[in-house]
Amino acid sequence: MFPTAEFRNKERAEYIEKQKHRQELKRQQEERTSVAIKAAEFIYQCMDDMQDTWTDTISEILSFLIYGWSAHELVYKRRAGKS
Repeated sequence: MFPTAEFRNKERAEYIEKQKHRQELKRQQEERTSVAIKAAEFIYQCMDDMQDTWTDTISEILSFLIYGWSAHELVYKRRAGKS
């Protein structure tokens, strides 16, 4: 027996819905990727804008492994554009 027109239309509709769903998932993934890239760029900018280098900072933090403690102070910097 050949499939009826109604059956073929139902299959087409299901296929179209699956394609729409795949496209939506792809769009969401691209959006999350762009947000993650922007966040990573911000973190790298902050790391490059520190008073000491990132390597020196990590070395100081890891000195607690030798001495058992390591005191640090949070110092915030206002980011006012490109200056």
